[in-house]
Amino acid sequence: MNIAGANQVASGSSQLAIAQEMGPTSLLPGDGAIPLISGGYVVTKGSAAALTIAAPAAADVGTRIRVTSDSAFAHVITFTGNTLRGGTAAVATATFAAQAGSGISIECFIVGKWHVITNVVATLA
Repeated sequence: MNIAGANQVASGSSQLAIAQEMGPTSLLPGDGAIPLISGGYVVTKGSAAALTIAAPAAADVGTRIRVTSDSAFAHVITFTGNTLRGGTAAVATATFAAQAGSGISIECFIVGKWHVITNVVATLA
């Protein structure tokens, strides 16, 4: 039995389950608001994008949003009302590193707050 191969299948199955749980993936070709709908969003703008995410309401509890970059620009997401919780004090922005693949995943557990689940070379401030 190939143990390494078995681990790859299990890992791939886990990744597929996570992707399905996150919902569909949409492209973000320009500046603007990111919808408060669970899913993945890929920033494709050919310069630094200025994006916003509104404060989550009661209906948004459980919403998971994944934003990643497919372009080499320092995209900025502004969180309305400093609602992002990244392990320190509340912050207002996430600035992606100027490289494809940078991004964040967030989830609303509590009304009015986004919690960082993963951070791939984004600066929170």
